[in-house]
Amino acid sequence: MILCASAAIAQMSCYGPRRNKGMEAYKKGNYKGAKEYFMLALQCAESPANVKTELNNWIRKCDNRITVIAANAASDKGSVINGVCWATSNVASPGEFAEKPEDPGMFYQWNRRKAWITTGDRVPNWNGSTPDGNKWVRANDPCPAGWRVPTYEEFVELLDDEKVKCEWITINKVEGRRFTDKTSGNSIFLPAAGYRNYGDGSLWKSDSFYWSSTPNGSGDACYLGVISDMVGSGSGTRIKACSVRCVAEGQ
Repeated sequence: MILCASAAIAQMSCYGPRRNKGMEAYKKGNYKGAKEYFMLALQCAESPANVKTELNNWIRKCDNRITVIAANAASDKGSVINGVCWATSNVASPGEFAEKPEDPGMFYQWNRRKAWITTGDRVPNWNGSTPDGNKWVRANDPCPAGWRVPTYEEFVELLDDEKVKCEWITINKVEGRRFTDKTSGNSIFLPAAGYRNYGDGSLWKSDSFYWSSTPNGSGDACYLGVISDMVGSGSGTRIKACSVRCVAEGQ
């Protein structure tokens, strides 16, 4: 009986933590990572049928979310504003768009493909080194196929108030900026998700930034600032992690 009890404890220590990690990943929108954890938990769960059923249900939920996100990326034809075709949602995990325009997606350091979550004060294993390079190279571009990180000049086109109307609005309790082409009526919404500070990766919500692919010197890069009382372009350290809104390739 003692051996059986020990085996049960070992079994719980195997699938329990993996299941919990899967739940954490799912809540953060990392559905592929969550699915991997649930599958690992299933492998070590010589457990009651109800536990296996629960894990399989979570795997199906992950598959559904992965399918929806992939469909969004494939079906997003973008919105043309002042001659530039913009994606309608932020980048979530690398190669994937967020499900809805108001979803924050994930944060990225300049010219790096690693995604950082947009919730929680701190993150583990923050990379405090300065990204190098004189452009955001394709291998590090988190945008889905057919899309890329915008240039500084494309942000300038978005900020042309003669052709584009910009307003601070709220969509489903999410604040941000809506940009509308005055001729066509096409629009995009950029949620104000905040950013992660360069020093320790802590989450700052007072300001929000969207990266461009354009460097500014050896340690800075250009961005679009999105806050309630103003919007404009600027530059800052490449180390901080900001939102990414893609533009279509070939323009």
